[in-house]
Amino acid sequence: MQAFQRVLKPTMTALVGLLFSGALAQDLPADKPQTAAATYLNPIGNPPIHLQEPFILVYAKQYYLFGTASPTEGFQCYESSDLVHWKLDGWAWHKSGLRVAKGELHSPQVFVHSGMFYMVYSGRMPTGTQLALAASVKPEGPYHDLHVPWLDLGGSCSGGDVFVDNNGKAYLTFSRKSTTNGCSYSAIYGVALSKDLSKTTGQTLKLLEANQLWELAHRDLNQCNDFSRILRIGANYYLTYSANDHLSADCGIGYAVADRPLGAWTKSAQNPLLASHPESGLFGPAHGSVFRSVDRTEWFIAYDSLTDPSNHPADRVVNIGTLMLQPDGKLGVKGLTPSPVRSPAFRR
Repeated sequence: MQAFQRVLKPTMTALVGLLFSGALAQDLPADKPQTAAATYLNPIGNPPIHLQEPFILVYAKQYYLFGTASPTEGFQCYESSDLVHWKLDGWAWHKSGLRVAKGELHSPQVFVHSGMFYMVYSGRMPTGTQLALAASVKPEGPYHDLHVPWLDLGGSCSGGDVFVDNNGKAYLTFSRKSTTNGCSYSAIYGVALSKDLSKTTGQTLKLLEANQLWELAHRDLNQCNDFSRILRIGANYYLTYSANDHLSADCGIGYAVADRPLGAWTKSAQNPLLASHPESGLFGPAHGSVFRSVDRTEWFIAYDSLTDPSNHPADRVVNIGTLMLQPDGKLGVKGLTPSPVRSPAFRR
């Protein structure tokens, strides 16, 4: 990659100064009918939060929700202490004249590493759609670009996710996309990262591609696995991913299991983990992000869904389901119905 793409490598002092230019937090208006104070309804927020590709970071007993507010403008952050009441912190990353990425902004993911908060995202750059890495001294941002593009991964890359294992080792998963004879292809790849996140180490491996029947609802037009997220529960590693066209109600979320961060990965025979459920008003769930409650007693999955499958699905809302771990290691999700879900902050 060309050196001119490596931009804005701020020192810690510069980052602190830039933080004061971020948007101030605002309380959300209470337009949605309130449920009991200890519960939330899907879609979450009051009024419902409209974001694509939601990701939730848990830090210092707070939940930070990131997502694509506009593919041409950037990513916003909402904050909550209980998953019930949310406030808008503002733009976590916003396009400006100094930004290299100018459009097709997607899939913000935030992680903590070596005392800093990092955001990986994808965007349209002079070399095509690539990943970028930004940083902040606060979880809510604003985030400032460090490497744009980030790493030399080859081809068109998007949907990046950085998983930091218990030993501090970081791994990147991402999607490589292509189109052949009008059919969109996307497979998930993974690679280990250096300690300073500046380069890859070892071989880049293909982890998953579309091969289950439910993933091939329109096999002549779309054969995609993308938007991967890795988590670890005990000795097992789980990777959630999206399949099928995200502009379709056929989109869903599956998962795979491995005993190492780069696999080999085995897809669950019970997939999809999440799919459209018209009876409860759920259409086209995608972009799952698993997180743990602040008291570390429960697991949840945040995902987006179509507001109205008959209209353009760029308008998506955020949902949260409770992730269930079965004794045999299989995953399940509850909380898809419109009934109120009790917040973990009020369950004792």
